[in-house]
Amino acid sequence: RRADSKFNVFYEWLHTYMNDYPGEKIVVFSFFKSTLHYLSSRLQDMDVTTQVLHGDVKENKQEAIDRFRKSKRTRVLLTSEVASEGVDLQFSRCIANYDLPWNPMKIEQRIGRVDRIGQRSPSVVIVNFMYADTVDERIYTRLLEKLRIFERALGGLEAILGEQVNKLAADLMTTNLTRNEQEKRISRAAIAIEKVRAEHERLEDNAAHLMAHEDRILENVRVAHRLKRRITSGDLKDYVKDYLHRKWSGSGFVFRESSNSPHAVEIRLPSDLRARLLTYVRDKQLASGTGLTDGRHATYVFSRNIVGVGRLPERITQFHPLVRFIGSELEGDAAEFCPLVAVQLSSDAVGGGWSEGVYVFVLHLWHFSGAREVAEFRARAMRINADGQGTCDRRGVREFDLDQSLDLVSAAKAHGTDWHSAGVELSAEEVEAAISQTEDRLQVDYEQARRDRENANNDRVDIQVEILRKQMRRQTESQDRLLARYREAGNKPLVAMTEGRLRKVHGRFETQVADREARRQLRSWRDDLCVGVVQVVGS
Repeated sequence: RRADSKFNVFYEWLHTYMNDYPGEKIVVFSFFKSTLHYLSSRLQDMDVTTQVLHGDVKENKQEAIDRFRKSKRTRVLLTSEVASEGVDLQFSRCIANYDLPWNPMKIEQRIGRVDRIGQRSPSVVIVNFMYADTVDERIYTRLLEKLRIFERALGGLEAILGEQVNKLAADLMTTNLTRNEQEKRISRAAIAIEKVRAEHERLEDNAAHLMAHEDRILENVRVAHRLKRRITSGDLKDYVKDYLHRKWSGSGFVFRESSNSPHAVEIRLPSDLRARLLTYVRDKQLASGTGLTDGRHATYVFSRNIVGVGRLPERITQFHPLVRFIGSELEGDAAEFCPLVAVQLSSDAVGGGWSEGVYVFVLHLWHFSGAREVAEFRARAMRINADGQGTCDRRGVREFDLDQSLDLVSAAKAHGTDWHSAGVELSAEEVEAAISQTEDRLQVDYEQARRDRENANNDRVDIQVEILRKQMRRQTESQDRLLARYREAGNKPLVAMTEGRLRKVHGRFETQVADREARRQLRSWRDDLCVGVVQVVGS
């Protein structure tokens, strides 16, 4: 422990800062719970009182932070990424990154907790710790410093920057590169990110009306990046197939799946559906259109990836006109389009030590629309006994958390078989009562998620507005200096020209802020996708 050079440097800085600024609070970020507890133990040995915050702490995180803020004795908060979004830390002006994220957006989230509206200090202190001559140091000097991430905001480029950083991390962690090769690879990533940011700022500076267009593009990218982690190509195919079989059975539609490609399907829609789809495309002024309105047999590929849209064969993504049309058709028909399924599943297939027995589940798709678009599957499952009442499994568990429940539903979808005798073996009334209990529990989860999303959405809007203020100040400072010089010289034409430029900057800022403020009101809704029973049987 005494030979830990990184900790020794950290403690030397911390001790000096606490002595130089008595009474100030310091926020220390680290990725790992073990590191947080290690730091807490070491600092306690040196008579430094700390508070630890991470995802396993049962206390509400804002309540924990309020307790830290009010404490006269505790001056150091040791926290994981749980405090980097959705909380207020502006009572502190000092952040120490004991572990430094490679992703610039993660760093911006951390800084945004203190450098925000309500921060009384004119500047904030950011201190970073890393071992010399490591990949971390090269990331810091060749990527983060070059991007000036600690001096200026990156803005709304999360989805695009995430791709660059993920590629970089994959290269650095999975290939055997020399130091020189690592430095070149990091420098290339920095150049690519800087080009994206420069183009982003150029679009902002062109004209106010481009802002709305750019935001629509970026929101589509953000939605795609989130949905592709949660909705698969197979889900999209099943969504369309289920709709056609339920709503257009007997109409003569063609939905012929390929034996060579799991996501390639030959589709021909019936004439009535083609006419309604064409009307929808025209009414919504969808520029993409679709060959499905032509009435010809053609092969389409279901894909969660929006890259490559426009090529042949036509891809059906979550933004495809047919998927959007089906969604609009089913908006007022959610109850009817919520099938009850009965599935048998091997205990080996579900994994995780699930006991043999009968489980009910409810599956939702939750949507949140504000400063960002999020769509996520959520499920609740409960084990029942023969009379339909909730009961514990052999581990003493009756209800299962959201992740465990979704694991069960995913396993049932991927590996389950129809349980044809469920109607004979189970009482419909008792199963319905158990499902009702599970739906009530999932509704509580949904309401809590909505409250959490509302808080995070307000924080995100605050950060975006503050970023716009900084950008406006940067753009007006030089113009203000020129205006003062022209006024002093009595140059009326140049005064008028410069005043016009400043009015445009302020007008653009007001338009952008109004756009952000309009997204402060979070919209949320849920799709009831499926309810059912699963019998887990021995292998």
